[in-house]
Amino acid sequence: MSRLEVSEIFTSFQGEGPLAGRRAIFLRLARCNLRCTWCDTKYAYEPRYVLTIDQVRKIILKYRESMMQERPLLVVTGGEPLIQKRGLRSLLESIKEMFVTQLETNGTIDVSDIIELFDYVVVSPKLASSGNPPELRKISPTYRKVLEHYSDRIFFKFVIDRLDDIYEVESIVRELNISRGKVFLMPQCRSMEEHVEKLRLVYKLALMYNYSISVRLQYVLDIR
Repeated sequence: MSRLEVSEIFTSFQGEGPLAGRRAIFLRLARCNLRCTWCDTKYAYEPRYVLTIDQVRKIILKYRESMMQERPLLVVTGGEPLIQKRGLRSLLESIKEMFVTQLETNGTIDVSDIIELFDYVVVSPKLASSGNPPELRKISPTYRKVLEHYSDRIFFKFVIDRLDDIYEVESIVRELNISRGKVFLMPQCRSMEEHVEKLRLVYKLALMYNYSISVRLQYVLDIR
């Protein structure tokens, strides 16, 4: 029987990226293939629960009932969700039509064989400032082809920690030929105070390079 290693399932508001501010159900899967120095979900490195697909489905559908929306937003995040691609596919194939689905991924794993199950894919490539070596944080080469066929549903979100991060962002955008309107810069922070400070840097860089800005509502509002 197919199972999923789960960190947590909860409801809140999407705090980042193109759907920020939208009410959502979050399925946070456990395990990650990267170790970012500033990671704020290190508790997801190891599973808190090992659940059957049916158990996960029942929890998500219970939350859906309480939200009183025909197709609420379901955010699949981690960790790195695509590590558990097989179980994730089994889950989504059974509930996809009841939700607007969003995947959050670090971009190191091929998404082409599951992307049809997501309405939105937010790719957050990790830069050198994350502390991960280049060979581990390298974006999967399959994204070049995926962007040709699914560019309407793919967005990129870069965590900005320091000024020279922008040069890596520019390199990735040019390499993959990403539309600048699909790129969000987001401050690296661990507190509201740091969020405000880094947001000033993000604002200047986004203005200079024609990118969008993503705030982090979980820090602004002190929510999950």
